[in-house]
Amino acid sequence: MPPTPSLLTPFIPVFLLIVFKVPIIIGFLIGGFYALFVCGKLKSFRAACRTFNKDFFDGVVDTAPLVGFLLVVPMFNKAAELCIPYFNALLGNIIPHSTLFITVIFCVLAPLGMFRGPFTLYGCGAATLGILKGVGFEVAFLAPLMIAATTVMNVSCCITQSWIVWGISYAKVSTKEFLKMSVVCGWIICCILQVITFIMFG
Repeated sequence: MPPTPSLLTPFIPVFLLIVFKVPIIIGFLIGGFYALFVCGKLKSFRAACRTFNKDFFDGVVDTAPLVGFLLVVPMFNKAAELCIPYFNALLGNIIPHSTLFITVIFCVLAPLGMFRGPFTLYGCGAATLGILKGVGFEVAFLAPLMIAATTVMNVSCCITQSWIVWGISYAKVSTKEFLKMSVVCGWIICCILQVITFIMFG
């Protein structure tokens, strides 16, 4: 088990950036040296540099497919935005104008927020948002619905996120095992948040 002070490591770069305006890369390096020191691994500067070098290398290898995927996402999002008028023309008269119905749909189909799907703002959710706005739903109602699916299903549960890929690799857990747990928990949390959204804004 790492010593308790090592738990402060992730906060060091943020603290240095906010309080002392230290560039984030330097902040990460300082945080790394701090972690090595409190864990008793800072034997020498040369050894620390070798550790950093290996970690950078391993990190790039672990997340390389994801980085490639993220390079394509902006193009995908832009294409989705350009398609909004056509989706509106095709689906505008089909989608019911009931906030309760839309809330139920978001609850039932919450996992579509994963893998940059139609319920995440970091994927083709831009098109979904545009269509629902075009139908006449208020942004104050749509924003929490989309943000809940985005932050819970995509940011917290989806293996297209670099931190999740790293965590899975570090814990030696298969993506299948991780998704079995994350999807169920995320789905339940999403449903709770969508119901709260309907009560407050629907």
